[in-house]
Amino acid sequence: TYLGYELSYSYPKNNENTYFSLTAAEGKQLLVLKFQLSNVSEQEAQVDLLSSNESFTLTVNEEYSRRALTTMLDNDLSTYMGTLGGNESKEVVLMIEVDNVLAGKITSLSVKVQSGEKNHTIRIL
Repeated sequence: TYLGYELSYSYPKNNENTYFSLTAAEGKQLLVLKFQLSNVSEQEAQVDLLSSNESFTLTVNEEYSRRALTTMLDNDLSTYMGTLGGNESKEVVLMIEVDNVLAGKITSLSVKVQSGEKNHTIRIL
């Protein structure tokens, strides 16, 4: 489930409890899309998106497209591996860098998920 987005010069903003963080290049910001990954069953579920070979491309304002950054963050959707208990959820993220000028003018967002020959684009804003 899409939760929203934030713009930041670094992520996570408060990196006290993390072993890895990202900093945007000069003149850019990180566009961080937040999602809720949910196990809607009663049973525990193993999630391994790292091995799924899926790729995520983010498009801003229908003209600026970039493949989501692959990170070592423990909540990176594209590389998430873990166990979700029954009816448990976890916040996960996808992110790209955007120029400061574009960061202030976001009017639409979409995510393209590609797995092998199949792809699906979801407009989220």
